[in-house]
Amino acid sequence: MPRSTFVEENMEAHGGDEALWNYLFRRISNGKETISFDEFIDHIAIGTRGTSDEKLQWTFRFYDKDDNGYIDHHEMLTIFQSIFKMVEAVELAQQMPTDQNTPEKRVKCIFDKMDLDQDRRLSMEEFIEGCKADNTIMEVMSLLR
Repeated sequence: MPRSTFVEENMEAHGGDEALWNYLFRRISNGKETISFDEFIDHIAIGTRGTSDEKLQWTFRFYDKDDNGYIDHHEMLTIFQSIFKMVEAVELAQQMPTDQNTPEKRVKCIFDKMDLDQDRRLSMEEFIEGCKADNTIMEVMSLLR
């Protein structure tokens, strides 16, 4: 599947913005201009059939845009800004507490809870342990089956 088809179909089905779908395509395709059905299914399988740890590791690698082993505030904010543009997320944001109902507030809350060493970035260990300690995140992960 070429990048343009992937982006267009996901924009139509889920909303969001083009940058998010282009980024996701790049992550799945490892920089190639097309992805095979098998490559796509391999990534979907992690989200639907993987263990909680596999799902969280995949999610960490998705947020770690520069592949340096850490998620910084800007990386997470950029992704959350795109996610909050999606139709489902807009509806969800309306139900969130007011201290988490924007991308900026949600990312601040996540970093306040997860950045244990306060170095303004999340290691994979901090991210996974922080997610496991958050019932809402773990509920979302359990829905992805």
